[in-house]
Amino acid sequence: MNSKKFTILIIALFLLFTNLSAGLPTFFPVSSSKVMSLNGIYAAGNDGISSLSTNPAGLGYLNGRGVELSVFGRLGQQDYVRNDGTLFRSFRDDDIGINIGAFWKITDKITVAADYNDAYQYRVNWPFAKFFEGELGSSVLAFDHFNDYSITSINPSAAINFGSFTIGLSLNIFNIKHDFAFYQGNAGWDTTETQNAAYQVSIFEDAWGFGGTLGFQADLSSKVRVGAFVKSSISATLEGDARSRLMVDVDSSVSKTSVSSEFEKPWVLGLGVIYKLNDQLTINVDALYNLWGSIQTTQSFTYGNEVWNERLSNLDSLSGYTGGSFPLNFENSFDVGLGVEYDTKSDVIVRLGYRYSQAPNTESNYNMLYPAVDKHWISFGIGFWFEEFYLDLALAYAAGIEKNISKNKNFFYPGDYTGNAFIPSVNIKYQF
Repeated sequence: MNSKKFTILIIALFLLFTNLSAGLPTFFPVSSSKVMSLNGIYAAGNDGISSLSTNPAGLGYLNGRGVELSVFGRLGQQDYVRNDGTLFRSFRDDDIGINIGAFWKITDKITVAADYNDAYQYRVNWPFAKFFEGELGSSVLAFDHFNDYSITSINPSAAINFGSFTIGLSLNIFNIKHDFAFYQGNAGWDTTETQNAAYQVSIFEDAWGFGGTLGFQADLSSKVRVGAFVKSSISATLEGDARSRLMVDVDSSVSKTSVSSEFEKPWVLGLGVIYKLNDQLTINVDALYNLWGSIQTTQSFTYGNEVWNERLSNLDSLSGYTGGSFPLNFENSFDVGLGVEYDTKSDVIVRLGYRYSQAPNTESNYNMLYPAVDKHWISFGIGFWFEEFYLDLALAYAAGIEKNISKNKNFFYPGDYTGNAFIPSVNIKYQF
C-alpha cells in the first residue's frame, strides 16, 4: 500500500470515530486494537504500550523505540423491562477514548514506557419522565438519570528481561470523575401549588488516585509463553458539588452544597498462555478474577449542609433511592477468553477472539444506575505492516445475557435487564 492510500485510510478512520456515540456500564479497560481483537486480556502477549493496560511485562519483548496511538469508541445500550411491561432504553452518549504513549528499549534487558489512557468508562444514561396526579392537579416531569465514572490514567512503566523470564511494573496515576444524577420524591407536593412532585439531584465529584500493576511473562519453550499480572485496588476520596431545588422549595435551604464520597475499585488478577501451533497460527487463552466482593458495600454521600444530609438520609418511596447512600452489593467476578491469530505471511494478520465477562451485580443491587449484566464478547481484528508503521483495526461486540430480577429480591427495580455494545478501535504504531 503506497503512502497516499495509507494517509487516506487514516483520515477516513479518524472521521469515522469522530461520529461515534457510546455508553457502556463496565469497568473493563479498553486497550489496543490487537489486544481487543484477541479477547481484551492477552496476559501473555505484548503489543506496544497496550501492555501498560494489561501486563507491563510485555514491554520486555519489544525492540527499539516506538510511539503509538489508539482511538476507540464505546457504543452501548441498556434495556430494562419492568414487571408491568414498561420498557426503558438508555441513550447512546458520545464517548471517544484514546491511548497515546511511547516505549524505548534503553538496554538489551531494560525497556521503559509511558502512556496516557482513557482507562475506564462506566456510563449509563436514561431518558426518564414520570407522570404525577393529585388532588390539586397533575404534571409530567422529566429528569436526568445517569451514572458516569470517567477514569483516565498516566502510566510510567518499565520491564526487565532475564532471558526467558520478564518482569514488568507500572505506576498508575488516575484522575477519577463521577457525574451522577437521580430524582427524589416530595410526599407533600399535593398540599401546595409551589412545590413539585419530585426533584432532580445532580452530583459531580473528582479526585486523584494511585495504583500499580505488577506482571511477569515466561517462555516455557519456543512455542509456549505464560503470563500473569496483579492490578492493585484504587481508593480515593471524591469531592465536588451537589445541586437540587428540593431543599430550597421544601426546606427553605440552599440549592447547592459541597459533597464527598469514597471510591473503590478492587484488586484484579490476570493469567494467560500463548501457544504457537505453527509459523502462521497462534492461540491464546486468558482469565481475569476481579475482587469486587472486597470493596465497600455502599457509596455514602456526605453533604456539606445538614438539611441536605437529613433530607437524603431516608429511602425515597417514589424513586427507590436513598440520596445519601447507594448500595454496592457486589460479588467477585471473572472473565475468561480465547484468541486466535493467523499470519498470512503477506504483511497482513487476521485475529478472532471470544470472552465471557461476568458482572459483579447481585440481585439486590440492580437498578437503572447499576444495570450491568453478564456478557458474551466476540471480536475481530486485522493488522497491516507498512515498513516502520503498524496499523491494527478491531471491532468487538458484546451480547448481554438477560437477567431477571424478582420483586422479593429487589422491591423497587424488579424486571428484566439486558444490554449490548460495540467497541470499534484503530491503533497506529511507528517503530524505529
